[in-house]
Amino acid sequence: DPMVGSFNPSMCWKGHGSDGMGGQQLSELGEGVDIQQECAAFALIQLANKFPGDLEILALGPLTNLALAAKLDPSFPSKIKHVTAMGGCTHAKGNSSAMAEFNFHADPEAAHAVMHNFLPEKGGGPRITLVTWECTFDHVLPFDFFDSLTPPRNPSEHGIFLAKLTTELIKITKDAGMGFLPCDAYASAVCEKPDIVTKSSDLKCDIELAGLLSRGACAFQWYKTGMEGEEANVRV
Repeated sequence: DPMVGSFNPSMCWKGHGSDGMGGQQLSELGEGVDIQQECAAFALIQLANKFPGDLEILALGPLTNLALAAKLDPSFPSKIKHVTAMGGCTHAKGNSSAMAEFNFHADPEAAHAVMHNFLPEKGGGPRITLVTWECTFDHVLPFDFFDSLTPPRNPSEHGIFLAKLTTELIKITKDAGMGFLPCDAYASAVCEKPDIVTKSSDLKCDIELAGLLSRGACAFQWYKTGMEGEEANVRV
């Protein structure tokens, strides 16, 4: 559940299917994996204490666990080298609400806490990189290329898995006449190889918590107005 209230399934983006895995019962593949008894926030704190200053976190969902870890141990954010997150909207073109992207809309308080706790160290750049919803839209994969990764052109086990995982997303994007949207894959690539980014901006970012239509939306200081005196905390 999010930090405030309870999770509302109606806000889920349909592109990931009914179970978040394309609606193809792929979650059964994890049945043989042991479920850890310790909660993720405590595990993050322990890892940060064990490897202070070395951990780079890739966040592909709501930021609840990062926010909880920072709340439980205020020193936790200072021990994290960098956070790369798939989340937020640069231009308020939401996929979960009119103005918000799902990962931030699902737990706005968590996103807000992360923006305010994982601040740049003195003299350093942002320690948060956001790969936003619109960033993916601006760099869609042509289906001629994506189709080469899945059956029948790629009948491998990995190709079959990818096709099942993206079943609903393929329907939505093809019906809309657009290319494939590899949101999480792009964030993963940026985390692994930051030098693939050809253009970015360092900005002050905050999260709307109270808006009737804009809860969970990102507010960026594009033109040095409205957030005077505050340094950039994200790279977009």
